[in-house]
Amino acid sequence: MTITHNPDNINTSEWNELALSSTLSSAFQTFESYLLYASCSEFQPFFTALTDDNNRLKGIVCGAVHSNGPFPFSLLTRRAIVFGGPLLADDITGDELLALLQATTAFLRRKAIYLEFRFTEDYSHFHSIFIQAGINIYPALDAIIDTSSHESIIRNIQKRKRRQIRAALRNNIETIENPSKEEIASFYPILRNIHWRVSHKPIPSLDFFLKLSDSPIGYVSLLRYDTEIVALNAAFILPRRKFYHMYSVGRDSSYTFLDPSSVALYTLLHTAADRNIPLCDLMGAGVPNKPYGVRDFKIRMGAETPDYKRARYLFCPIIYKLLSLLFH
Repeated sequence: MTITHNPDNINTSEWNELALSSTLSSAFQTFESYLLYASCSEFQPFFTALTDDNNRLKGIVCGAVHSNGPFPFSLLTRRAIVFGGPLLADDITGDELLALLQATTAFLRRKAIYLEFRFTEDYSHFHSIFIQAGINIYPALDAIIDTSSHESIIRNIQKRKRRQIRAALRNNIETIENPSKEEIASFYPILRNIHWRVSHKPIPSLDFFLKLSDSPIGYVSLLRYDTEIVALNAAFILPRRKFYHMYSVGRDSSYTFLDPSSVALYTLLHTAADRNIPLCDLMGAGVPNKPYGVRDFKIRMGAETPDYKRARYLFCPIIYKLLSLLFH
């Protein structure tokens, strides 16, 4: 087996082929995702790949170290996030996965407070390998919506929510599919403030959203009513597989009659159907048996909530506990 932390050592076509063939692929583990995070100064992308003795690519862990605030506070908020889980060949062995995970944690030991895998597929078959590598498994619900057809989207939305959306759409809300950088920038402060108020968590900088809109795996759209932008969608795309909905934020308190957040997600779901993408992943629905308003909203929009779990390795447990309190 050979381990590398340099993506230049991996043939890009082999990387893309694995992303297309693996049953555990996601948009976040593609070459294009790595390039996106590498282009944003606020992130420190990391990469681990394993090839077998026949020089065949068997697994990739691709993610980024996120931090917030000025130095030295930024040092205390460094978290290594792997969205979607590792990209694995369907015939990867337990020993190969263990080596891949151990190499990743060793590489990040002095670079982050913790490492977290946010699974968007069922990795339960490999949980014992994660635990063997010292990475603990925690309950965490995902939220998946069937976008295989326009009819299924409408059918799965709860009746009351369906009526609200139809009433809102009669107000001639305009979808901006390819917004300008100026249009995205004008809504960004509202996006940041609403997201913090709802989730108490920071979001990436404006630069990230601008570059996401230009990326081949990215999607950003806006909703406009009259002359005002009232909502934003931001997503990653894995063609023919999934939309990964990262943000759908609307000015609900100012435009109650428009229900902007619901309409924004509704238009995103239909965009997925138009592109023949059968599933939309709403990227998280809290933990089981704990009240969570965002989960309730996603269920009303037609989501199923499988428990795909999260996996976490703590490099600095005390600082992690402080971070958990800060961003609770």
